[in-house]
Amino acid sequence: MKKSLLLIIVIFSAIGLIAMVGCSKKSETPAPAPTATLGVDFSAASQATGWTVSDQVKDTDGISAVAWDGTAGAGFNGSTGCLSTTANFNHDTVTNTMNAKGAIQYAWGSTTPINLHTDKIIFHVNIPQAMVTQGKFGVQLQMNTGSGWTYADGGWNNVTTAGWQAFTWDLATTPPSGGADATSVDKIAFQFTDTNVTSTAGAMTILFDDISY
Repeated sequence: MKKSLLLIIVIFSAIGLIAMVGCSKKSETPAPAPTATLGVDFSAASQATGWTVSDQVKDTDGISAVAWDGTAGAGFNGSTGCLSTTANFNHDTVTNTMNAKGAIQYAWGSTTPINLHTDKIIFHVNIPQAMVTQGKFGVQLQMNTGSGWTYADGGWNNVTTAGWQAFTWDLATTPPSGGADATSVDKIAFQFTDTNVTSTAGAMTILFDDISY
């Protein structure tokens, strides 16, 4: 009887010890759960709020203004409402040796980052013909994590066709580089770069629509 009682005491003591060890282990904060697909179709002027010229990619040439365009049929697939950007890609090495570039961005803030690590970032963009025939343009989809611009993009895409087209960054298959954390994103951006330093592509309007992330 004494042996049985002693055995029971030993067993309960061991269980208590295991519980104490488990409780003392430092808890790990899990990554934010993947978000449902978010996006905007710019069917109303209010949906353009928050879209601005990128504060990280500015040049004397490039995108200078962002505004909502409510023209009927101007959007992707003939829809009403899109995001219109004013751009100028006249460029020469006499006044500036940098390639012309410009970008738009949407920021929801570092205090409320979202998890995009298994999502796709998709921009539908209406590429002007002048961008195809007079320049050597490429585009990149970008993201920001943290308080500074941690550079990360979905790869270089040559612009070879005018008109509406989709540009996609699939983060599940192409994770960001450069230390960016796709589980804590506070800004996305779309950048144009003209690789021809003597471009005369000139002034143009670039339209965006149906952006999802």
